[in-house]
Amino acid sequence: MEIFAHRIHGDPQDPVLTESGIRVRDVLAMCDEGSSARDILDAHPQLTHSDIDICKALAMISFEDRAEYRRNAAGIRPRKNGKDHRPIKLMFDENLSWKFIPALLDRVSAVSHIELEDMKSAADLDIWRRFSSNGSRAVIITKDYDFVQLAEVFAMESMLRNRSYKGLDDELKDFPFVVHIDSKKPSKSKSERKTRKGKKKKDFLSKEGMVEACSKRAQNFAKEANKEPQRTVYMGLTRNGLRHGLRLPDIFKKYRSGRHDSEQGKVTHLADADLAEEVNWDLLNEVRAHVSYKSGEPLAPVGPEDYL
Repeated sequence: MEIFAHRIHGDPQDPVLTESGIRVRDVLAMCDEGSSARDILDAHPQLTHSDIDICKALAMISFEDRAEYRRNAAGIRPRKNGKDHRPIKLMFDENLSWKFIPALLDRVSAVSHIELEDMKSAADLDIWRRFSSNGSRAVIITKDYDFVQLAEVFAMESMLRNRSYKGLDDELKDFPFVVHIDSKKPSKSKSERKTRKGKKKKDFLSKEGMVEACSKRAQNFAKEANKEPQRTVYMGLTRNGLRHGLRLPDIFKKYRSGRHDSEQGKVTHLADADLAEEVNWDLLNEVRAHVSYKSGEPLAPVGPEDYL
């Protein structure tokens, strides 16, 4: 695995930590016996916290005989729902540290990272397509707004092709579900504001804050991502928790020319004769061009003639 190439060596199913010479499986065995990270480091001072994190990540991604691997492969399903929904997996983008993963493993069974999937430096569009065609559904957690724009572009394509919301559900269930992290730092006054216990509030994007938010919301992500009808294209995480992202009516409003009125929050029909006037094609193509530039793959400009 490329991300750990300089930290491990030997048989991929029985690797050794390069700097300490200790087998990865020996570290995992100590974890299985109930040893804390502190216990392991005291017994083996040549190890580091990062070494232990690497061992846990490998158990989840590479060791098929481990329970962590089986739970990760099974994915997360929404609770209290008898329907047979496809499982989801929380997938951290490479602009977020892979070190969130081991901290989440005890709370969320299916979680990975773009680099752990050997997709480091992959184009956003390649990541999108990979996780919309692998039989499960990824919840891409990212600080990159480009994934939100990808969701908008493909949602608009689906709406224009179908001319209404009817029939969109199956297409949207193939979309990765984007959770966009609000990466803005709190203002100085907020960060210095004291809590009732007299402690400073932690930045939401700290490791502890991220783990807490994702572990609490994992079932929510599964529920929203499999909702019928699926009308939420992405959600967001902020310092204050979870907020709904754009829904299809909001996306259409963003790219409409101003003439279209929705009925009860739904686009019921896009008339052929009015299609050219209802959509702000310049704005839509501007976003498509940005997605093309970032992805290294051309998305051709579109107009009403493409959907008539």
